[in-house]
Amino acid sequence: MNRRQEKYYPIACGILTFLWVVVLRQKYSLCQTQFKDIYAPILTISGTTIGFLWTTMAILTALQRTKIMAAMKACGKHAILVDFIFSAIITGFVVAFLSGINIVVGGLNFKWADTVLMPLWFASIVTFYFMCYRAISILAGILKHQDSTE
Repeated sequence: MNRRQEKYYPIACGILTFLWVVVLRQKYSLCQTQFKDIYAPILTISGTTIGFLWTTMAILTALQRTKIMAAMKACGKHAILVDFIFSAIITGFVVAFLSGINIVVGGLNFKWADTVLMPLWFASIVTFYFMCYRAISILAGILKHQDSTE
């Protein structure tokens, strides 16, 4: 996968998820209130993941003058990784925000919550997952790099 594809595939997956949920919502009469029991756990999971991502950024900052950081920069992955981690953090905040809105309006059965908020919430979760996966896969690749362990 080239860099451009790697950067945009989480967003493309989110857009496809949005469209998929819109179609499924109409086909199966799904409504936002049917998912009210999972909003709080998703909020907790996204908040915890954001914390781990910030911790990763703090560790990377602390390792500025180490061999592993030199290996990351030599591979050209340092800037990409930082960009991907920040993208995941921002998307995590979007998931948390939308989960909070869903908690507040969860039992009110607003039409806009079904038509816009629910598909957007699912799309943000999928985008967040793929952005986190992308950052973790780069970290794992760096750690497997031979020069970083010597």
